[in-house]
Amino acid sequence: MFAAELTVLLNRGPHREYQRIQETEERLRGRLDLQRQVQNQAMAGTEFEVEYEELTTNTIANRGIQQAAEQLAVVTEDSTLANRLKQQSRQLDRWVGDTPVSAAEVAGIQTTRLNPHYETILQLTEQILRHRYLDDFTPLGQSSHGLLVNMNTVFEKAVERTAKELTISKPDWQVTSQERIQPIATGGTPPVNMYPDFILERDGVPELVGDAKWKTGSISQSDIYQMSSYMLALETPGVMVYPEQTEPSVSVETSYLVDGRFELLVYELPTATEAVAKEYPQVLQEGLATAVSQITDSGEWDPENIAMVWYSSSS
Repeated sequence: MFAAELTVLLNRGPHREYQRIQETEERLRGRLDLQRQVQNQAMAGTEFEVEYEELTTNTIANRGIQQAAEQLAVVTEDSTLANRLKQQSRQLDRWVGDTPVSAAEVAGIQTTRLNPHYETILQLTEQILRHRYLDDFTPLGQSSHGLLVNMNTVFEKAVERTAKELTISKPDWQVTSQERIQPIATGGTPPVNMYPDFILERDGVPELVGDAKWKTGSISQSDIYQMSSYMLALETPGVMVYPEQTEPSVSVETSYLVDGRFELLVYELPTATEAVAKEYPQVLQEGLATAVSQITDSGEWDPENIAMVWYSSSS
C-alpha cells in the first residue's frame, strides 16, 4: 500500500511549501535582521544577516515519507518490494534533508486542495514512524526471548507517580494525571485536546502543571509551545521534566517566562544515577521536589523535609 501510494506521489511530483530561512549572506536578500546584524556583524561587518521565504520540497511531510520508505525497505522480506522501496527512497533523497521527523509531527499535517494526494500516504507514514522501535534488526543463528520497552510511557508514568507520592503527607495538595483540560483554542475540526501529564492542585485550585519528556539533547520549540498552552489554559506556572542528559557537556535545565506572567522551568531528573532499586524512588522524589519547590517558591517542598514513600514490590 505504501509503495503504491508513493508511486502516485512521485509521478505527480513533490508538494512545496514556503519556509522562513535565516542565513548569513554576502549580498542582501529578503529582509535584513537588524538584531542579528548588530550581534554578529557589528559595525565592521562585511556580510548580511538576512531572513527570507523560500519555496522548498524539504518539508516535514516529504522528510517523513522518505524516512518511512527507508525503514520499510530494511524490514520487508520481499526482495522485489524492498528494491522498489529503496529506489523510491533514493528518489525522495533529492527532495529532502536528513533532519529526523517524528510521528507526532506527521500527525499534525493538514492536507489542502493543493496536495490531496498526500492524505493516505501521510496516514501510513504516521503509523510506520509511530511503531518503529529498532533501527536495525539483524537475525542471528540462535533463538532468544526479547522485550521492547516504550520508555516514553515508562518515564511519564514514573514522573506522574512520583508527583502523586509527594502529596501523600499533604492533605490540602492533590495531583491529577493525564486529565483533559479546557484548551485555549476552541471550535474547528479536528478539536484541540490537551492532556498534561500531571497538575498539582491545592484545595482544588491548580498551582502547577507538569509534563514529562523522555528526550536527550536540546529543547524543541514544539515542547515549549505545548507547555505554554497548558500554562495559559490553567493560568499556572509549569515544569517540563527531562531525563538526566547522558553527555556531561549537555544540560537542558533552564527557565522561561510565558506571557510575562508564568515561569516555565525545565528540569532534569537524575535518571542516570547508579542508586540501587529500593533507593531510586527517593532519588526521583527528591529531584521532583527540588523542581516544585523552586517554581512554587514554597518551603513545603524542601527535598529534605518531604515524606518519602517507597514503591511497593508489586510495582
